[in-house]
Amino acid sequence: MPPFVLNVSYDAGENWHHIQESTKGNSEYFDDNWIGKQGNYNNFIAINPFNDRVVYVGDINIHKFTINHDTTKFSQAITDVYNQISSDGVPKKNGY
Repeated sequence: MPPFVLNVSYDAGENWHHIQESTKGNSEYFDDNWIGKQGNYNNFIAINPFNDRVVYVGDINIHKFTINHDTTKFSQAITDVYNQISSDGVPKKNGY
């Protein structure tokens, strides 16, 4: 199992389930190795207070995970500080 995985509990922590990337999801997240080198000490996790199926995880970048009803996830990179981000048509450097 990769060192960084997303797990979820539906029974107050008694049982945990590994959430894998949906086969229709983002292929960059298939191997679950999405936290960078700073993930061992520099990270956060946040649950959307209005939708508990949306989870944000961050290391040096921010990742958004949407948990599907079949307990798979759809992943999206919100930031990428080492590469250009041009999802809005405007190239950015270092996440800005």
